[in-house]
Amino acid sequence: MPECYARSCKLSARPGQLTISCAVPVSAAWPLQMVETDGGIRAVDWVWCDAASGRAGAMVPLPADTQSVRGRGIEVIIAANWKMNPPLADAAALAVAYAADSFDGVTRILFPPAPYLVQMGVRLDGTDMLVGGQDCHHNASGAHTGDVAAGMLADCGARVVLLGHSERRADHGEDDALVATKAAAALSAGLDVMICVGETLDQREAGSAEAVVTAQLEGSVPAGIDTSRLMLAYEPVWAIGTGKVAGVEEIAAMHAAIQQWLAKRDLASVPILYGGSVKPGNADAIFGVPDVGGALVGGASLKAEDFNGICSAGARAAAARS
Repeated sequence: MPECYARSCKLSARPGQLTISCAVPVSAAWPLQMVETDGGIRAVDWVWCDAASGRAGAMVPLPADTQSVRGRGIEVIIAANWKMNPPLADAAALAVAYAADSFDGVTRILFPPAPYLVQMGVRLDGTDMLVGGQDCHHNASGAHTGDVAAGMLADCGARVVLLGHSERRADHGEDDALVATKAAAALSAGLDVMICVGETLDQREAGSAEAVVTAQLEGSVPAGIDTSRLMLAYEPVWAIGTGKVAGVEEIAAMHAAIQQWLAKRDLASVPILYGGSVKPGNADAIFGVPDVGGALVGGASLKAEDFNGICSAGARAAAARS
């Protein structure tokens, strides 16, 4: 066992893991298979270090927290979807910047690329920001090269998984039935799910936007789902990463339609996030729309100042609703 672990260590528990951190100047992780804790000798999942801060540590698995993300009783949910960005060094700096702030009335979720889940979880340890997966396979295991099972995400500290994003539907041909199957697999693994729906520009211009989104809901949301484990994100496809934003009236109309669909199925308590070029400059107006329960943020989440600005707007909205 490296000397630092006997010399200067700190234990901190968080859902699904125990972090053992040491203040030592190191520049690379060392192999370590076991560590001694108050509960005896435990296997270590992963050893980490951060040369910039001079901190190092190890993650030890603990029983997962079964409380849902929404069980925290917080009003506005703001999720950062990094997609296939950024490089690890930039990701680490972003996570550190996220960790420096907190926002009353806001639940923050980070969806990093899957290889970064553990690293980002370590850097966000002790904060109120949760980590989640950007997708999962519908099977628990098997010969599925390149895919990630929901249970694997949970093992890496994820509490929630994003499913049915328009980029998955378009780039990978995912249909509603597959999204529903993935959601069922995620729920079985103890993860909450955030299911995305949204229409293309052609569909909106054809006047079928509401019908398209309703059909996606019908096909993507598993029957009998626990309402405390479900979040929805409405993202008009034509507004994702384009700089175009749906007007307040358009957002209000679609969120009202989704809320009506939910109410008819005893799912009225499920929050509906809006996504699509959300920025600090338009976040207050978006959060002021009835039935908008938060935001799924893409490009703006890659700049800490912008993401924190959106979170500040979320805190103002939460205060106004309380």
